[in-house]
Order: sequence, then structure tokens, then C-alpha cells
Amino acid sequence: MQQLENTLTLRNDEISSLKTSLQNAEAHTLQMEAKLRQEETIRRTLHNAIQELKGNIRVFCRVRPGLGEICFNCFLFFNIYKEYPFP
Repeated sequence: MQQLENTLTLRNDEISSLKTSLQNAEAHTLQMEAKLRQEETIRRTLHNAIQELKGNIRVFCRVRPGLGEICFNCFLFFNIYKEYPFP
């Protein structure tokens, strides 16, 4: 009978230890999920900024083909660019 009581006590201690470990793991999981949401928000913000910059660069660099002569507007643009360069 004493042996059964000792076994029961050991099992109860083990269950208590496992419950504590489970609670710690659940708390850690909640922290990691919150951090994941925060990091995903930052990633989405940066991704959107990159996409916008790619679009701006694409529009800025778009050049129409000339009609076999020097494009006067392009000439004016590059002269203005020399006076006011981008940072």
C-alpha cells in the first residue's frame, strides 16, 4: 500500500510539473504570436514602401522613343536635371 501511495505522489508531482511547463509554453507561444504580428506589420509596411519606390523609379525612368530627331523635351529635362540634381 505504501508503494502505491509513493507512486501516486510521484505521479502527482510529475503532473504538477508538466502543468507548469505547459503554462510556460502557452505564455511563450502567446508572446511569440504577438511578436509575429508586429513583425508582419513591419514587413508589410516595408514591402509597400519598396513597391511604391519601384513604381516611382519606373515612372521616372520611362522614356518614349524619339521620332528620328532629338527630342526637345528630353533635352530640356536633362538640362534642368543638371541644374537641380536629385539628392
